[in-house]
Amino acid sequence: ASTSAPSSCGASPRRPGNRDAACAQCGFSMEQADRVFGGPPALHPPVCDLAKLLSGGEKQRLMLAARRFEAKFPQVRLAIITKAVPQGVPMRGLVFWLFNRAGLCSSMEKGGDCHLVLLFLDPTARVLSGMIGYGLEPFLARAELEQCLATGQADFTASKWGEGLAKTLRGLDERFTSICTGNERTFGLAPEWTLITDDIPPAEAEHAQAAAF
Repeated sequence: ASTSAPSSCGASPRRPGNRDAACAQCGFSMEQADRVFGGPPALHPPVCDLAKLLSGGEKQRLMLAARRFEAKFPQVRLAIITKAVPQGVPMRGLVFWLFNRAGLCSSMEKGGDCHLVLLFLDPTARVLSGMIGYGLEPFLARAELEQCLATGQADFTASKWGEGLAKTLRGLDERFTSICTGNERTFGLAPEWTLITDDIPPAEAEHAQAAAF
């Protein structure tokens, strides 16, 4: 598992929006990435199975879990992408490019207003990479994100893609629940938080199935 740095060398570049901005250490820039990757693919979050790794049932369950996560944490949005990374293409650069160029964030979600969690699964390397918006960085440290990404690694190694992604979502849910609980206690509040489970009401499952295909 790995977290995606903004540039291929791991250094922090300037904020997106300046097409000429480049990493001072490795020279990575969005303009360069546009030339390499071309036009971004058509993505329809929360689950974008470009690599065709998931069965219909697995995709349905992941969509339900993602929608429950977003309903529980309405400030956060999820995007789960599966795609085989071509040989010689830096995964970090590709993930950063998708994050900024694939329409996953609206024009209003810039800087600290971006609360997107992007999960990118490369079946060739059997690696799950993750990237979060600037608005989540004060709450979710890189080490904590890496722990969440690592929860499904054994399943990815065994080609159990759906199971690994489901475990990753549960790990994210546990972490965000902990963050919210800590914040509420700080302000003297004590809401009840329910962790995401695999128990899905039939009516909800039927609705998700209609939206998943």
